[in-house]
Amino acid sequence: DENYEVKCWTVNGVEQPGKTGNTFTYAVSNDCTVAVELWGVKQDVTLQTGDGGNATVTDPARYGETITITATPDAGYVVDTITVSGAETPLYQNTNKANGVQTAKYQITAGTTFEITFAEKPVVTFSAANGSLTASGTVDGTADTKLTSGGYVDFGSAVTFTAAADSGYTLDGWYVDGEAIENTDLTYTTAALSDNVRVEVRFAAIADIPVSYAVNDETM
Repeated sequence: DENYEVKCWTVNGVEQPGKTGNTFTYAVSNDCTVAVELWGVKQDVTLQTGDGGNATVTDPARYGETITITATPDAGYVVDTITVSGAETPLYQNTNKANGVQTAKYQITAGTTFEITFAEKPVVTFSAANGSLTASGTVDGTADTKLTSGGYVDFGSAVTFTAAADSGYTLDGWYVDGEAIENTDLTYTTAALSDNVRVEVRFAAIADIPVSYAVNDETM
């Protein structure tokens, strides 16, 4: 079969070093058992990776064997899909957007190209006018991680914001992705995130309160 080649020859179960050709000559002096072990011919494998990570594959990849494609995301990304080029359905799809290394197995019978894609985690940007704003969420599996603006959180993480006004200012309003929201508290928690979010809190100066008074000076 053209898909297989000699792996080794054995005599009485003992592998004969360097004997990998299609013919084997052995000087027989006693009864013996000669056997040949075949394995699949090496197949060409190409990995095409998008931005956000890298991938490796079982090497060598031999005909008929089940190989493993291993995808490793960069910081701020998760593995999205591993697909045989041209196939409509991914070989592996990270439906839950789980963190870390992901793998897929495939029985190879011909040269094959695999496409590996990565998804960027939600990026959180935030700011405060006339005050301060802190944020925390789940990052790389660790809950309640303090965030800096422009940092990422895991898919499905909610983010909690805590605002504080500068002296002489009071809460004016919260804005999410540029739109005002109904919230009069100094804290705000998003829903579970699947996309980027931008949060802003604004504070307004406390208006001076006019005070009227009179002096009643009566001489008895």
